[in-house]
Amino acid sequence: LKEYVSERHMNRTMHTKKFVDITGQFKNIDIHVLIVLFRCVRCCVYGCEDAITESACSRMPTAVTVIISEYLHKYTLNGEIMLSELERAGAIFDKVAERRASKIVDAFSELLDSGADALDAMTFARCAETNRVLVAESSKALNMILGSAAIVLRYASSLRSLYVHAQVAASVLGMRVEKNVKKVAAFRRDELSVLLSNLQANIRSAAVCKMGSIMLRHLSFVAAGRSIVGELGGLRFLLDALSAHEGRAGICARALMALANSVFQNDVNQIWVGKHGGLSVISACMERHPKSLNCQIHGARALRNATNRSEYNIRLAGESDVIHNIQ
Repeated sequence: LKEYVSERHMNRTMHTKKFVDITGQFKNIDIHVLIVLFRCVRCCVYGCEDAITESACSRMPTAVTVIISEYLHKYTLNGEIMLSELERAGAIFDKVAERRASKIVDAFSELLDSGADALDAMTFARCAETNRVLVAESSKALNMILGSAAIVLRYASSLRSLYVHAQVAASVLGMRVEKNVKKVAAFRRDELSVLLSNLQANIRSAAVCKMGSIMLRHLSFVAAGRSIVGELGGLRFLLDALSAHEGRAGICARALMALANSVFQNDVNQIWVGKHGGLSVISACMERHPKSLNCQIHGARALRNATNRSEYNIRLAGESDVIHNIQ
């Protein structure tokens, strides 16, 4: 992967006719070679602490991020794949236009999906702290993940792709690099909206709800992130997750963590939760899981943050059974 990145740099700095011809021939296969490379990275690294540690030393997470970012920059625009650009790059050759377009879309989507898979394997494990730092500190990382998710979920959506992209985003956001969240708020709202809408559409999936809640919890650590969560439908997802999986204490606890963060010192989110019955949903969840310490602690946090300096929610809590349930 390091050699590939170096070669790409040479391609950008040399412009002789001969070199361009060679590049054109090479690009016919490089997208497929990269897919195999990324799949190999995941297989070699997943679940192996020694391999995860070694991948940090070689800065492999950074290499994957750079490669995927370059492909997104060159061959996508406003959430769509630019087929004409990929054709000129020689990604695939076929005489039938419709089949050619389909194959190009499939190959490009698989490239992004395999890259997310590789990053997931290198960043999600507990021993992968160094890798998470490497990825989180890259200014391109979160933009790349959200851009990849927007393309993959539009052209080749699957529950697994949704889960993996949400998990990688959660790993990066979990490092709490405030500048990344601010950049998302300023430049990547559309891509994040695509990810959140797909999470909402798959609310019945326990795995999706769990990972979506973790991602929103980390996103809400920063004030700019709390605003995004409210504006793009994240609060609706969390309340729906509590209702759809009311019998699963683990999912409920994670949704409550995210809700507690989302309404912290945010008047708009506080009022939204109050108007949409959120206080009653939270207290009912606490009543349903009396033996779950996490549900009790984070439910209480969510209620505290939702009512803190909010006259509207304080009045709602007094008029409903919220206080009785807590007692």
